[in-house]
Amino acid sequence: MTVPEDSIDDLIDAALAHQRAGALDRAEAIYNDILARQPGHAEAMHFLGLTLHQRGAHAEAALMIGQAVSIRPEVMPFRFNLGLVQTAAGQFRAAAETFALILEHDHRDPQVANAYAIALKGSGDWDGAEAAFETLTRQHPTFAGGYFNLGNLRAARGRPSEAISAFERALALAPEDGGIIRNLAAALQSIGATKRAASLLETLLASAPDDPAALNNLGNLYRQTGDLPRARTVLNRAATCDPGSADVAYNLGTVHADMNDTPGAIAAFARAATLRLDFVKANWAAALTLPQIYASDDERADMRTRWLKGLDGICAAPLPVNDTGIAAQLAAISEITPFGLAYHGENDLEPMSRWGDRVSAIAARAFPDLAEPPQPPTRSRRRIGFVSAHFRAHTVERLFSGWLASLDRDLFDIQLISTAGAGDARTAELASTVDGMHSAPMGLAELARHVHALAADIIVYPDIGMDPRTQVLAALPLATRQAMSWGHPVTSGLPTIDAFFSSALMEPADGARHYREALVQLPGLSISYTRPNRPDGELPRHTFLCAQSLFKVPPSQDRVFADIVAASPAATLSFFAHPIAAVTAAFRQRLAVAFHAAGLDPDHILTFIDPCSREMFLRHLAGADVILDTFDWSGGNTSLEAFAMGTPVVTLPGRFMRGRHTSAMLEIMDLPALCAANSDAFREIAVDLVTQPDARADISRSVLEQSTRLFDDDAPGAALNAFLRAF
Repeated sequence: MTVPEDSIDDLIDAALAHQRAGALDRAEAIYNDILARQPGHAEAMHFLGLTLHQRGAHAEAALMIGQAVSIRPEVMPFRFNLGLVQTAAGQFRAAAETFALILEHDHRDPQVANAYAIALKGSGDWDGAEAAFETLTRQHPTFAGGYFNLGNLRAARGRPSEAISAFERALALAPEDGGIIRNLAAALQSIGATKRAASLLETLLASAPDDPAALNNLGNLYRQTGDLPRARTVLNRAATCDPGSADVAYNLGTVHADMNDTPGAIAAFARAATLRLDFVKANWAAALTLPQIYASDDERADMRTRWLKGLDGICAAPLPVNDTGIAAQLAAISEITPFGLAYHGENDLEPMSRWGDRVSAIAARAFPDLAEPPQPPTRSRRRIGFVSAHFRAHTVERLFSGWLASLDRDLFDIQLISTAGAGDARTAELASTVDGMHSAPMGLAELARHVHALAADIIVYPDIGMDPRTQVLAALPLATRQAMSWGHPVTSGLPTIDAFFSSALMEPADGARHYREALVQLPGLSISYTRPNRPDGELPRHTFLCAQSLFKVPPSQDRVFADIVAASPAATLSFFAHPIAAVTAAFRQRLAVAFHAAGLDPDHILTFIDPCSREMFLRHLAGADVILDTFDWSGGNTSLEAFAMGTPVVTLPGRFMRGRHTSAMLEIMDLPALCAANSDAFREIAVDLVTQPDARADISRSVLEQSTRLFDDDAPGAALNAFLRAF
């Protein structure tokens, strides 16, 4: 039956009105009625397909619009919408072919070229997509969408600096576009340009205060810069604006974790995983989050059991078979590390090895082009790369920068690779002493390929475990031989690390059994440390000072502290406060319980020193009568600095290398009287030093004199040179 065309036109107009109003059932009924009367009506097929697309039935929509195209192949809007629907259906190859046919007829429409590049990206042809976006921006230099999507692709490929350049061009063309502002801010944040990132987001929110994506990004940025209360406030606003956002829930979880609210963190991560079923990072964070401050030894044991169970689940799951799944797991290992596990005072070889195997498997799948180590060219000097996030004024730099000066420059070409960007004045100083300094801001993928391209003979990681980006890099074979050291003094668990540089004096007799890597014991402390100067003038006074990070103090040591103070009339005990007030508060609350149990008033005894400069830190060390070391994980850098001040440090050697730093120093200084055999002896030594001023003065003089043996030691550097020549 033939229906008059003017009647069909009226019906299509009516259906379109319903479609625009959201009455999809009525619109679909009219289109089906038209097709029942005139089965080959391409326009009705096209609009029916768009209605199905609006319903979310993208595959059915693609079939319907495809029929319209087969009937009217010359109608380019039909083809364009077919490509859009194919993209929505995940039919990226087909979509790219559809858009390519349109471009063969006319490449003047930037929307078509943009959609074509997006489809190529979705198909996995990222090289082709990037080339298409670059062509688009050349041919249509005033089309903001081309630069925006080029920036998104470069950011996804781990090249934030290039992404920023594209976003800046897009923003110049569309200065009010919230999506461009948010993504530019995220790219700036990823390279550490936090001030400009915050300024962009704050300006956007001034005009759009309920933009949940901008609120989420700003909250995450505040968290990165350490302003946790502000971060929590902004993220809670974002959650109110968009309760279904998995990203907001995840970022709230990270803030709760930073503030030592472990139950709140786990709940937020679990919610994020519920809101997005493929949110691997949230699932892993929910399973592996650990407190910074434990309320008791029982809680520490329970949380370790929970962590190990979480690791079991992660390792039992098969690796994803598609790129999307691998990218999700790469995002997880790019943010999550087992840093807190080592503070439990246990042998971590087995769990760290399982973690290391998983991280290495993910990294290998994510970077198949880096599966084999580079083949170094013939050089007159072997190239040694040092990779760290801490080539700046930092504990790790102070411990290990002496190695750089000790290496034989006739034999070795030294390259420093910073995973944290430009650094500070100390970074610049180090750069002037080596053959190459690589501190330009780079994304993880860009950084991995850059390190691989250096074709180093050996890479040394001073501190695997301190920084997640370093963890991923170390999981790849970026040099023919790779080693680590004790900036984070526990095995990496990675099959890609060949050697662990340690101290012969710090290792227990069975030390080799604690590492997956081959243990290399350098003489003495294994380092050449520059002695700090003792400050002049009046010093702050402390009876007892525990100078370690609060998360190093095990709950079992609380009662020991209380007993020491109780046996020392008018004594005080000082700690350095954590930069996050909530962490300090949790520690103080726990410690107060032990003090009350000993009949002591913590308000009159405990002092928490605000975060301060290194110079002020040294003044506090110099002004203490006695420094109390921490059990399980002793002072390293801090004990060296305390001894340089002439201040005695009382220690109790632990089972593992990380608990034996201070005892090794005392052995070098020949001062066994400060090294306790058990916790009772630890109490006695500390109390005697405070209650017998003359004895304390004698031992302080000995510390000041004998501590010269700890500094500027040439032997470790000579041994390191010999090892690297043969490694």
